[in-house]
Amino acid sequence: MTAHARERPIAPGRNDRCGCASGRRYKACCGRLPDAVAGDDAFLRQERWGFLQLREGDYDAALARFRALAERRATPEIVRGLARAIIGLRAAGIPADSRELWLRYVEERAAQVDPSRHLATRVSVIVPSRDRSAHLREALESALRQTRPADEIVVIDDGSSDASPAHIRAFAAREPGRVRAILRGARGIAGTIEEAIRSSTGEWIAILDAEDRFAPTRLATMLEAVAARGDPWGFSRASFIDADGRALAAGQSPIADRLRQCADRIGACDTVGLSLLGGNRATSAGTLFFARALHARAGGFRDIPGSYDWDFCLRASLVAEPAFVAAPTVECRVLGPGFDGRYADAASPATARMRADFVRVAESAVVAGHRYAPIALVWGRIFALRVIEAGLAASLAPATLQRLADECVSGLAS
Repeated sequence: MTAHARERPIAPGRNDRCGCASGRRYKACCGRLPDAVAGDDAFLRQERWGFLQLREGDYDAALARFRALAERRATPEIVRGLARAIIGLRAAGIPADSRELWLRYVEERAAQVDPSRHLATRVSVIVPSRDRSAHLREALESALRQTRPADEIVVIDDGSSDASPAHIRAFAAREPGRVRAILRGARGIAGTIEEAIRSSTGEWIAILDAEDRFAPTRLATMLEAVAARGDPWGFSRASFIDADGRALAAGQSPIADRLRQCADRIGACDTVGLSLLGGNRATSAGTLFFARALHARAGGFRDIPGSYDWDFCLRASLVAEPAFVAAPTVECRVLGPGFDGRYADAASPATARMRADFVRVAESAVVAGHRYAPIALVWGRIFALRVIEAGLAASLAPATLQRLADECVSGLAS
């Protein structure tokens, strides 16, 4: 080591006390970036400094910086930085902000169940299928072997090129009057589900994906947990199986692990409806159980690749709060990355547009469909914070972010 190197002063850490004896931290004193800057290079430098402050947990300084930058130029990066600073400062206050609504919600969800509500109801199981001959028979057998039998099973083949139509015809012949078969050309999963619902007659609808299996008590469980409670819709947890029908334990499938974790996060959210902002907690359409009237009010399933079920859940949550059944009542088959596009990808362009559109509708809604609807009118700042946590800050009105930033600054000053 040279004498020159030995004599070189060592820069203090950004959180260390400043060497000028001011008593302040280096990052807030001599290490602070000057605020009086101009030009694009200075703007970008301020932006980079703000993200450095976020990484160090200096949320108040980051908030002030991004707030000033947003007034000059609200780029997506600046919006993201401002949102992260707001969450960092508001995180401790979120539980207190939502406590009153949350306690009322828990109390109402624990209301007395009335079994008579579903004694005379009819349940239709609908099975959309396309090229699933390897697993279709297992799926249909699981629907037929329910402890509470389905009143009808409507199977639509969506233009299969394999042996699926033959399997469907065989089941319809074996169970005349109970299994109804519709064979036609390809029209897509959302359109197939909609046609099956129109062709069915039950007051309640359960969807069975043609590669999955119902647990034997699936319909009985959902009737008791949803219909008997007076809820118009809900969904259950799923378990996962491989191509051969063997159970997938934790760590055996990255896809299954991701889907389990997504459902696990429901318990950390204010309500089931609000939890849907951050992910498709229902896993797939096959866990859904809903009243025909709810389906009509929500507007049915739309053709959104990979997210038609998540889209339906979000819109249904505006109509009524969903019931969540923690017990797995469906075995979802995981066939590999090439196939499992049926499980929502939050990063896909179609899903991103769908989620952004929902946030804009929910933020501007002037009427609540129910008292816990996931909209700004009901939840106030909690709605905006949950949207930010879900990575959708750019979908909020700029005034909303500015208002949250102002509240944070006022809180720091008080």
